[in-house]
Amino acid sequence: EVAPTLKECMKLGRWPEEPLDASCDLKSIEAEPLASASLAQVHRGMLQDGTKVAIKIQYPELRKEMASDFAVFKTMGSQIKSMSQGYDLMWVVEDFQTNLERELDFQLEAQSSEATASQLAHLAPRV
Repeated sequence: EVAPTLKECMKLGRWPEEPLDASCDLKSIEAEPLASASLAQVHRGMLQDGTKVAIKIQYPELRKEMASDFAVFKTMGSQIKSMSQGYDLMWVVEDFQTNLERELDFQLEAQSSEATASQLAHLAPRV
């Protein structure tokens, strides 16, 4: 169910209980994902002006699950450090966490995509 996640960042009226209308950000969205991966799924959609878009939706519980996983990793890292006379793996856990949090920041991804599109605007097809 993608509706609650989408409604956090878009105007969608009473969708999916009622059809999307002119007051909504989207004119349409396909119910079945075009693609799915470990962090998100992608749906085809269309904006009110007719622009076709890919809508990337992060799995709702992912951030909570990641926070729990990293708490476990940090505990394990600290146990390894104490059992191995100081062999410290915490930098690996912290680096992994920092980079994964960046991967989960779809606002940052959108900004990067807009910058890339601007830099490639002279090319066809439209990026």
